[in-house]
Amino acid sequence: MSVLSAIGLRQLLIEPRHAPGRPVRACNSSHSDRPLISAIIQTFHDGANARQLVRHLRHAAAAYGAPGALEVLVNDDSRSDSAAWLAELTGPNDFLLSSPNIHEIRAYNRLARLARGDYLLLLQGDHCLPPTAAWLRTGLGLFATFPRLGLLGGQMGYDEVPFRRIAESVSWGVEPCKPIPFRVPAGSRGAAAGGSGDAHGGAGAAAGDGAAGSAFMFVAGVNIGPLLVRRDAFLLTGGFDEAFSCAGAPGIQLDTELSLRMWAGGYQVGLYASAVSNGVGGRKTRYAFVIISNVTIITFNTGEPDHGAGTRGTICYGG
Repeated sequence: MSVLSAIGLRQLLIEPRHAPGRPVRACNSSHSDRPLISAIIQTFHDGANARQLVRHLRHAAAAYGAPGALEVLVNDDSRSDSAAWLAELTGPNDFLLSSPNIHEIRAYNRLARLARGDYLLLLQGDHCLPPTAAWLRTGLGLFATFPRLGLLGGQMGYDEVPFRRIAESVSWGVEPCKPIPFRVPAGSRGAAAGGSGDAHGGAGAAAGDGAAGSAFMFVAGVNIGPLLVRRDAFLLTGGFDEAFSCAGAPGIQLDTELSLRMWAGGYQVGLYASAVSNGVGGRKTRYAFVIISNVTIITFNTGEPDHGAGTRGTICYGG
């Protein structure tokens, strides 16, 4: 790829276009051309969880005190819960996409190209977020601490690929997986705090102070939900592989494949303890769980219904 085409690709994917020499207009709008975080939510019949999820997102992002720090992009794959999501998507950078059940791979890829944030926060519509902002501050702080970090998982990570199911015996993270054995030492913030795509140097660098002492480790791969990823890294490595499944079918191991491609592309992949849990509404089954603080932390999901045991869901507190 020529230098010119490489620059053009980065301009097309990453940066809003501003013609050289043309002054930027002073617009009377609260819309942000470059927010810090683009939260992308893939949902299917999770409208009852919209209030909790979006409001806890806004609370966490508000901890940075920067106007326009967050945009929320939702793909309603069921085409049935638009009203519930629109009631919460009141920000000037919020968007709702109504899709005919295209499923997660294509939804995340499509909305990642719509996003403008430096970081993508990939969520599911049934996620339960902690009511405090520490989980997000720590996550962004890790990107400031480790400038080559491209992808960060918040629940489970592994160095052996669990081919048949997500196996806690080869994984670190939430129980009954092995606990993350390492902590970030104080004063370890990288020289390039904020990372390769961060246009919010002040917010990103300040967040780096919040990573010290947090549980963190580098891993070969992470399990989806939640995932924090540099938007430029996601787009320049090609996003999720759409050959993994047809539209309307789940993309099993999409997260592992992306993790390995991140490493191959010169980025690092890490795991931390986010305390974000999934399963609100009881659609996902065959879980083991443990109560931590004010949320139920889901430990694993085989992806198969457990008809004998019945359906179990997450208890989510704090509104």
